[in-house]
Amino acid sequence: GLQYFKNVVLVASPQDRYVPFHSARIEMCKNAIKDKHTGPIYTEMINNLLQPVMDSKECTLIRHDVFHALPNTANTLIGRAAHIAVLDSELFLEKFFLVAGLSYFK
Repeated sequence: GLQYFKNVVLVASPQDRYVPFHSARIEMCKNAIKDKHTGPIYTEMINNLLQPVMDSKECTLIRHDVFHALPNTANTLIGRAAHIAVLDSELFLEKFFLVAGLSYFK
């Protein structure tokens, strides 16, 4: 169903320990490549998500990697701070839309 959108914007942070970086970007991870049992299943899942997007002339896939200046807290240590930083920071959202995001809505 992603192919029905004009733009699919994936925003991932390696600081996020709730959602793996490769998962947020809908990409293969090293473990899945090496795993003979679940690796092919993971590959199939990624292909099922992305192939319709790649085949669509009307849909563009964009990946953004973000790094947050986070304080040294327990939330940062467990990855929660990065996980919610996008939603928690009006400043981040404002800058993201001004620098990159608005072009996707033209």
